[in-house]
Amino acid sequence: MQKRSFARKSFALFALLSVLALVAGCGDDGGNGGLSSDEKLQVLQARADIAEYCSVQESGTSSLTDRSLGIMLDGVRTLARVYRENPDAKIEIQVVKKSLTMEQLMQEQIRALRDCGRDGRQQAGVLEAALQQQQN
Repeated sequence: MQKRSFARKSFALFALLSVLALVAGCGDDGGNGGLSSDEKLQVLQARADIAEYCSVQESGTSSLTDRSLGIMLDGVRTLARVYRENPDAKIEIQVVKKSLTMEQLMQEQIRALRDCGRDGRQQAGVLEAALQQQQN
């Protein structure tokens, strides 16, 4: 039980640091890969929400799992919307020193969701549909 508590605290700290690094390091200068500061924040938050859901979904039915499911669903919708509006955009994830295109980020999140139970696999399908819609 202590191990899960530590993992949750670590994840929460990572998510908070990601958001803080993003807020501290980005302005709306138009030369940041096509995403506004707000869109970058939304994408990073959605990414963190998906990761949180995947980390708690195995704990069974509880208020934490239910809450994280709802938040993950919002994150998936946000990612799909931002991708549809900016399919060629790039995003810098400073905390982990990554630079990804929106398509790469979507594929990363699809892979993550496939390993997150039935609801995760279903939402991976939503992101896959957004990718296919854009490619056609």
